[in-house]
Amino acid sequence: MSYSVARYGDVTQREAAGPTQGAQELSNGRCTVYSYDISDSEPVFYMSAEDSTDAVLVWGEDAEDIRLNLPLC
Repeated sequence: MSYSVARYGDVTQREAAGPTQGAQELSNGRCTVYSYDISDSEPVFYMSAEDSTDAVLVWGEDAEDIRLNLPLC
């Protein structure tokens, strides 16, 4: 699994740069993360917490499972 973090100036800029449809909503009751499957030939996920200026790309063989354990909130 590999990941990369992108920091945007504000939430609006992050939202404009990322996918807009097909989000899976992940919540722990305190924070909500939106995960988008943008896979082509290997698993790739674009993830962002609802009020964060950061976005995370996660890819690799175990990305689908590992993304669930990333401390994004």
